[in-house]
Amino acid sequence: RTMITVTTPDHTRVRYLLTQDETGHASIEALRKTDKAPVKLAPEHWGEGVAGTLFYPEDFANGQFFWAKQTVLLPAKYGMRDCFVLKSEPGPGQPTQYASVTSWIDQKTGSPVYVEAVPQNGSPTKQFVFYDLEQIGGLWLSRQVEVKLAGKPGSTILLIDHGSPHAHLTRKDFSLTASQSTGSDSGQ
Repeated sequence: RTMITVTTPDHTRVRYLLTQDETGHASIEALRKTDKAPVKLAPEHWGEGVAGTLFYPEDFANGQFFWAKQTVLLPAKYGMRDCFVLKSEPGPGQPTQYASVTSWIDQKTGSPVYVEAVPQNGSPTKQFVFYDLEQIGGLWLSRQVEVKLAGKPGSTILLIDHGSPHAHLTRKDFSLTASQSTGSDSGQ
């Protein structure tokens, strides 16, 4: 389970609860400003922009690593980083907005540094660049992610405020409620 809170510069807030079981089956719930209760998003809505950005709710889940078809491509450099390159494609019954996702994974940290996601609907490829890698509790995580559409001007940058590795969360901490959608906590 992963809880994501997105706060825009105008202080609009949306929360997502991403759940994935050991078989890779995923679900996404949203709690937006106008919602009275969490709404389970049907897979056809996983490709709708989050708070007017180029990010989709599905982009926060990294579900491609659990898709049926995984192809290891030749290692390549991304900038100065030596990377493993993995192409992921969904199998039957695996909901997604993408036909394929290719990830450049830093060989030293095991963290993605660049990702190309090809939408099923023929839209331009989405390109994700991960900045400010930091080791937190044994995991390497990014503090910023930029997404842009191939061949199009502009981009969206997501600034990430990670939670604590010592939070000792329980199941109730991953419950979306309308009371959690207000307040003054920082976006994550």
